[in-house]
This record gives sequence, structure tokens and C-alpha cells, in this order.
Amino acid sequence: MHLSRHAARRARSRGLSRKDLGLVLLYGRSCFVRGAEIRFVGRRETRRNTAVPRLLRVEGVHVVCSTDDGAVITVYRNHKAPRAGRARFRPACRATSPREEASS
Repeated sequence: MHLSRHAARRARSRGLSRKDLGLVLLYGRSCFVRGAEIRFVGRRETRRNTAVPRLLRVEGVHVVCSTDDGAVITVYRNHKAPRAGRARFRPACRATSPREEASS
């Protein structure tokens, strides 16, 4: 696992070790938001994996990874799951509008 300098600083300031980050990457749920992969451990993961007691320690930890090379960009704690909202940009419109097609 490759950590950016920023991610290493954030992990240190939040009291998270490389082992903790590894647990999040291994057991956490994944979603893709704004071109990055976010792995996170929520209540669902801690309930499913009761054999891993250290997982309770990382509940609420989010690890943001690059989709290019999988490097860890940043780390933060948030007990809410990330939401993939509506797309920022709409898909490109067709060259002809539906009205023009109907009148032809």
C-alpha cells in the first residue's frame, strides 16, 4: 500500500497505523465518488466480522484511493457512509431535439 505524504500525515494525526488502514482496505465497503475510490468501515462491516476485534477501532474510517494506481490519497473519520450524488454534468444532448424529429 502506497501512502501519499498527505495521507501519512493525516493518518498520524488521527492515530491510525498502517495496520488500521490495511484493515479498512481489506474489510471496508467501496464506492466511487468524483474519480476516486473510497473504502470505509461502517457498522455493517463490524457486525459481519466479529472475529476481527480491531475492526471496531476503525469503524467510521474512510480511506480515499486513487483509481489510477491505488495509492492512498487521504484518510478521515466520518460515521456516515459517502453518497454518490447526482452527476455534475449531464450527458451530451443529441444533435436534434425531439420536436424537430416529430415535425419531420
